[in-house]
Amino acid sequence: MTGCNNIEVGLGSFDYSFYPASKGKPGYEGYLNDNAVTMSELFNDAGYEVLKSGKWHLGGEAAGGKKPIEWGFTKEFGILMGGSNHWNDERMTPIFSDEGFIHKKYKEHWTLNGEHYDRPEGVYSGELYNYLRLCRNSSSWYNLQK
Repeated sequence: MTGCNNIEVGLGSFDYSFYPASKGKPGYEGYLNDNAVTMSELFNDAGYEVLKSGKWHLGGEAAGGKKPIEWGFTKEFGILMGGSNHWNDERMTPIFSDEGFIHKKYKEHWTLNGEHYDRPEGVYSGELYNYLRLCRNSSSWYNLQK
């Protein structure tokens, strides 16, 4: 995404797996930090349509970082975390700061072009991505024309 060492851009650890000794240290923010210049930004600046689908896994607002759309993507669809269920919006990555996390079901945050997306239940994620791909040349709600 950047061509840089992961610690230089804040990804020495992910936002859900900090080790006590690294938490709060530079390079271990758990999200892509402002030291990064992404390929998506460079392509966008050069006039290209830059699309992202699937899991982001580079942090988001909840982690303190930015959404994919803020990193140069012109269109995007998917989740901000890296571990999500393919059949519904239940989160698979535990929230370790919550003592009762093992007994709770958390919802994964899905986005469409930077906005919250209510993911339909019982539809496999690959079907959603394929639907978006098939609609790319239509006047559908997810028109990929810039």
